[in-house]
Amino acid sequence: MTLAHALFIAALLATASNATSSFDGSRHLWYTKPTTEWEQGALPIGNGRLGGTVWGGANETLTINEDTIWSGPIQDRTPPNALATLPVALKLFLSGKITEGGQLVLREMTPAEKSERQFGYFGNLDLDFGHSGNLENYVRWLDTKQGNSSSSYAFDGVYFTREFVASYPAGVLAARFTSSEEGALNLKASFSRLANILVNVASTAGGVNSVTLMGSSGQPLDENPILFTGQARFVAPGAKFENDGSVLRMTGATAIDLFFDAETNYRFAPQDEWEAEIDRKLNAALTKGYSDLRDEALKDSSSLLGRASIDLGRSPRGLSALPTDERVVIARKDSSDVELSTLT
Repeated sequence: MTLAHALFIAALLATASNATSSFDGSRHLWYTKPTTEWEQGALPIGNGRLGGTVWGGANETLTINEDTIWSGPIQDRTPPNALATLPVALKLFLSGKITEGGQLVLREMTPAEKSERQFGYFGNLDLDFGHSGNLENYVRWLDTKQGNSSSSYAFDGVYFTREFVASYPAGVLAARFTSSEEGALNLKASFSRLANILVNVASTAGGVNSVTLMGSSGQPLDENPILFTGQARFVAPGAKFENDGSVLRMTGATAIDLFFDAETNYRFAPQDEWEAEIDRKLNAALTKGYSDLRDEALKDSSSLLGRASIDLGRSPRGLSALPTDERVVIARKDSSDVELSTLT
């Protein structure tokens, strides 16, 4: 384990071991159990183009989106007679024929057939650490002033930490997983998606340890669907890597770094172009390394998240020191937790 890895683990464990004193009630969302509902407790990270929600379970799920994964291709929903109808409709309105003008607009200027496209999602990155059963001293949190999400817990006497960040400068999502005991960290990584998977494969070829998912918005290829590829690459000095179909296995690690990017044919028409962009970003991220990428990402996000703040004073009776979900329950009956108001 490198000195940088050791210092990183020490910093996260120090935060976790002093949770009630380390978390700022007007800055941190924090919980003492994982979420089971995406809408209710998954913690978000994002860089404006890529986003993820961190569930925090013993076996982690990172639900990922990319801002050009739509439910179908670009479409022109403009009615053919819309422009010619505009002056006629205006004349009717100005002459007081409101109903007649409105009916004309509905008939000639409103899209009649094609529905709007809906925003889709990339899929889930499923991270199986093999930690079933009771997790001790569990805590997970989101720093709303920096944008990073972390968790820590003990399992079988070993402390484990996870941190997720989204980097705008690097254009990727990244994470670091650590164990307090050398070689005690194992991981099985794979992608999942509800439908329209074209490729789902793990690879260790050429020393590049990765899982890759290619998907589609679902239309036939001759209807120009949105196509996309996402890849997660893993770095774990001293670990053993094996691939089995769509699953990448890592055993005997002390620290594992993860870097992810996804690109689509919305921005890059030929497949080789969007996959070359994935290679470019991930190669650059691996060259920079997790620690430097993280510092750069948090400096960038902090400059935006810290531009404005609200101070409503301090919450009474130690309310701000409670886990966020407990504070929300209390706030439904008692509005005195003003630091929760600034947090939300």
